[in-house]
Amino acid sequence: MFDETSNNLRIFLCHSSDDKPVVKELHQRLISLGIEVWLDDVNLLPGQDWELEITKAIQSSHIVIICLSQNSVKKIGYVQAEIRRALDIADLQPEGSIFIVPLRLETCEVPQRLRRWQWVDLHISDGYERLVASIRTRADELKIPVFAISKLLTSIRVAMEKLAYNDIVAAATLVEPETLPVEVLRELADALSIGFNQLPSTSPINLIAHSKLNECFT
Repeated sequence: MFDETSNNLRIFLCHSSDDKPVVKELHQRLISLGIEVWLDDVNLLPGQDWELEITKAIQSSHIVIICLSQNSVKKIGYVQAEIRRALDIADLQPEGSIFIVPLRLETCEVPQRLRRWQWVDLHISDGYERLVASIRTRADELKIPVFAISKLLTSIRVAMEKLAYNDIVAAATLVEPETLPVEVLRELADALSIGFNQLPSTSPINLIAHSKLNECFT
């Protein structure tokens, strides 16, 4: 189940088991953006009631991406039940909100019940970028700074790899404590402490870093 206490955008990936390889790749790409993504192989634990957990995950999602392929649109079974649950929740969303996103993994027919929403083709050159644009629009609508978090952590990791202390300080100045989950702040703190331990405590860079951290945790 999602952590609903976090300030992260939550996406549910509805898909057929036949499409698992490409869906897993999409799962990793979305996670790299700082998004919480629900995928049965990752989130379901042994012994859990999978039907109940899937229903709860869909209900707590900000976006449901319905992955479509020639196999999934013809398949009878669980994927159709997931789509039905998602459609029920979609009816509760404010008018004009992006909630259901049909995503074609290959050229296939979009089921009639999903045609009211504009679909996107992942298999074409700009398909992923168009999907991300929809996600960004939904995140902005909900005032969730998904991409800011991703950009911040990427900047820190790159700077740490190069031991570029000025770059780390620049990244630290992007922090807005009220918009970042505690785990992100902790990762920032760890990255900064590892780098700045090599500098004298009176270093101007070190003083700036500690000042930023004090702002984050007070």
